[in-house]
Amino acid sequence: MQNQINLGYTLSASEFLPLVPKVVATQQLFQSLDSDAPFFCEISGLGAGSTWGLAMWPDANQTWMLNNDGENNLVRILRRTDGQVVGGFGRSGRQAGQFHWVHALAVDSKGNVYTGEVDSGKRVQKFKPTNGAPK
Repeated sequence: MQNQINLGYTLSASEFLPLVPKVVATQQLFQSLDSDAPFFCEISGLGAGSTWGLAMWPDANQTWMLNNDGENNLVRILRRTDGQVVGGFGRSGRQAGQFHWVHALAVDSKGNVYTGEVDSGKRVQKFKPTNGAPK
């Protein structure tokens, strides 16, 4: 399945990812698509519609990937090297820290995580790293 995608919700990461030059997140998996880069991992089995976006942790090694799952309304933290889910946050709802169709995801240089919701969610939330957050 390497270098093949199933078009659905698709996100292409670009040059700003030094270790993973191009990654595509389809509805259920992540794959490296850059022919010059080694195939780093395929992450699948998270469920239909589970991959709405991808962001990399801002450390030099990009140790963690964050995956926003709009179907299940949560953000997963995955180890970049093997795709193992190591944590996450959020659940369905309309209160702080909960999501209704979490569609957008970004991480700044300090590790603050920003999420954006669509449909009737229509908001942006900011999550600040605390003790125990990935470093």
